[in-house]
Amino acid sequence: MSKRKPKKKSTKQNQPSGSRDVGVRLSQCMIVKNEEKNIERALSWAKGVAFEQIVVDTGSSDRTVELAVNSGAKVYHFEWISDFAAAKNYALEQATGNWIAFLDADEYFSSSDAGKLLTILKKIQKNPADRERYTSVVCPMLQLDDEGKTFAVQQQYRVFRNRPDVRYKGKIHENLTLVGDVAAIPEIKIVHTGYAQTVFKDTNKVLQYEKILREELANSPDDPHYMIYLADSLRVSEAEEKPDEAAQLYRQALNSGQAMDPQMKQSAYNSLLQGYINKHDSISEAESYCIRAMEDFPGDPDFLFYYGIILNREKDYKAAFSALQECEKAMLDTTRVRHTSNTVLARPIELYKEMASTAQSLNDYESMVGYLTIVLGLDKYSDYILPQYLSVLKGSGVSDEELFELIGKMYDYDSVKDKAFLLRSAGAAGNEGFFNMIKAMITDEERSGSANNE
Repeated sequence: MSKRKPKKKSTKQNQPSGSRDVGVRLSQCMIVKNEEKNIERALSWAKGVAFEQIVVDTGSSDRTVELAVNSGAKVYHFEWISDFAAAKNYALEQATGNWIAFLDADEYFSSSDAGKLLTILKKIQKNPADRERYTSVVCPMLQLDDEGKTFAVQQQYRVFRNRPDVRYKGKIHENLTLVGDVAAIPEIKIVHTGYAQTVFKDTNKVLQYEKILREELANSPDDPHYMIYLADSLRVSEAEEKPDEAAQLYRQALNSGQAMDPQMKQSAYNSLLQGYINKHDSISEAESYCIRAMEDFPGDPDFLFYYGIILNREKDYKAAFSALQECEKAMLDTTRVRHTSNTVLARPIELYKEMASTAQSLNDYESMVGYLTIVLGLDKYSDYILPQYLSVLKGSGVSDEELFELIGKMYDYDSVKDKAFLLRSAGAAGNEGFFNMIKAMITDEERSGSANNE
């Protein structure tokens, strides 16, 4: 292992005003390799809150080191030995602050959340009881897809005290060994872009992780955690055979009988059930695993949601609607501590779409309209939902004039974009009266502009 002196010391950074008066000295730490696309943003969020920024490079061949140095970070070099925990622990050894924020290069806090974080740490430091009690904080991480939309929410421990007994373990998907109590701060969120498909293809992360994980699983073939880690990596692969291998690994882990981390077990159930539902097959097997998941994690909104989908496919609409209502109740319960959510908390619109569909199957059009209204409130430009909404309202006896007034509460009749969208949706719904009302509002100038754009 090569541990050399820093290539270049940072220039003195501006310390946030008032940070020392309550004893908060936040060190930002990260390990990197070929992160020139992310490194400047990764360092920028902490400029106003961290008194030092430590970057440990593990062998970059691009401009990562140069950009980190230019940003004022302290850059160290660590010879890569296929061990993420070893590299991260080396970074911790360089930190001189009493609190550490350890985010990867593809993760960041917003500027406002960074400020909130410092405020929370100051409060902990100022209160003697809290200062003695809390050694780390936990906050949600939003996983973003290629379109910048959240597809999963996970609880992460990324801010903690600088103590020699708080260290990482595990060559890959390393875990932090924590001591003392954890302060939950759900109001601030980490944003993570690294699981987007284009990012994985660009950085070749899938192959890097897969190689290490296959080696670890070969050495520990009965370890369910390595099974799940490898399955997670295979799920994002484009190879056709790998999703099937991933599903097999999830089943193997869940059926191993081995004790496992609750968050990882929850995630394995979630990923396996998503695969069943997306493929529209093996519904009886999916139901069996879903019931097991609900027994292991009572009241989890994702599993209640999947159960509702499964019951819908079995045409048990009444039971499905009950499960989905329980899901909504659990989703809105802010007192619950949730480790992860791959669906409901990340994309509540999917729940309300399913509830609207179930209500339609039950001929409960009042509930259907209510849920479709919620869906449009979350995504008013849904080509799939609005025509359905217009059709249901028309079929339930709502007049064109009443419909015009109701739709006007959600859309701007002075907006060219909204009028064009409403016109297209009314046509798709076969609602001639409403279509003509919108058409009459479009000016000659707007028609001319539309024609020119075409």
